[in-house]
Amino acid sequence: MKFSEDSSPQDICKEFTLLYKSFCIYSATGTPPNEIFSFGDCDFLNYWLNDKLRKSVNDGDTIDVRGFYNEIKNKNPEFFSDNKDLEEYMKIIDPEILKNMELLYDLYDYERKILNMLLNQDYSGDKKPCSHYTDKCYENYKTALDRCLNGHKELCKELKYFKKSYNFSIEQDIQDVNNCKTATNFRLPEQDPVLEIEKKEAMRIQNLTSPLIVLLVTPLIYKVKKITLIKD
Repeated sequence: MKFSEDSSPQDICKEFTLLYKSFCIYSATGTPPNEIFSFGDCDFLNYWLNDKLRKSVNDGDTIDVRGFYNEIKNKNPEFFSDNKDLEEYMKIIDPEILKNMELLYDLYDYERKILNMLLNQDYSGDKKPCSHYTDKCYENYKTALDRCLNGHKELCKELKYFKKSYNFSIEQDIQDVNNCKTATNFRLPEQDPVLEIEKKEAMRIQNLTSPLIVLLVTPLIYKVKKITLIKD
């Protein structure tokens, strides 16, 4: 892999190790006692490394996720020895799917920030108003919705889950001290992504079958007319 000038494989290695360490300390709920990572943890680490490498290599260059992970692991084999199965999760994610995952990751991140501001939790390190995050969330949702309606069916389902989560978060009976609820794009578009894709699919099938119906019906009409003429 050839990294761009403003990217450092050493920095990616350090960041991945820190992320791995944090996952070891804060295991996901429901993780089996004899395992330090859940399936979700492993999938996220794979997504994170795919995303980092894809953004760090020169345009058009291929990435080697498993190979890069093995290089990280070989530098500190004892530290990474507790989760030998993680290597099996390290796979190249298709760029289009990776884009969908990135959009979803950003959406949930914006949701968390909006909820924190609704709850008036400490966000002193960020001086941006709540409307900044509602606008970003709305914009990302629209982008993801467009991709959903253009062939990414699985993304439609994930968007429906996100919208349900987002609506639950914003509809809590809480004091809105940061004026989130008055923001223009506080609420997401009313479109149901799953319903929209089903409608689009139904129209596609209808457009495909209409000429076929004409082909089948035309001979029948001709036959009926011919029989009528014979009887007359």
